[in-house]
Amino acid sequence: MTLGFDRCRDEGVSGPSRSAASIHDVSEVAIGEGPPLRSLEQRLAGINVLVVEDEPDAREVVGALLESRGAHVVLTASAAEAYTSLDRELPDIIVSDIGMPDEDGYQFVRRVRNLSPDRGGSTPIVALTAYASPQDRRKTREAGYSHHLAKPVDAEELVNVLASFSTGRPGIS
Repeated sequence: MTLGFDRCRDEGVSGPSRSAASIHDVSEVAIGEGPPLRSLEQRLAGINVLVVEDEPDAREVVGALLESRGAHVVLTASAAEAYTSLDRELPDIIVSDIGMPDEDGYQFVRRVRNLSPDRGGSTPIVALTAYASPQDRRKTREAGYSHHLAKPVDAEELVNVLASFSTGRPGIS
């Protein structure tokens, strides 16, 4: 079950302005055969996730997947939007792209890590990126990411990684 952003485009599903019914369509196309995402186990119930992704289709698909698993998701298109979101609500987990314009994911994670824990400095941050070489994985860890996932990502792997960070956190089952 790989999130296939190109497959979504090939099937004619794209853009963040799609209706809620179309988000279900995006999820089914992105995941492939099988039951609709909303009928699957709610592995991320009660978890607040901040997604930082500049590519609209990727942002929409990741958001739909995480919401279908019970997460409360805030979608942002840039590091600047993510900082604004952090000022409003502290997430349990951040999922961030690396290759973004203006401020890339490496700069973003370093700035977040410089924040105090009560402002998000110790929040787990998962890199979801096309940069997938062993050197890229090492660089993400050195920058302060908690985990590295390569695109295209397996949906179950993403959900399992996020669920693993939520285990034992107060208020999260």
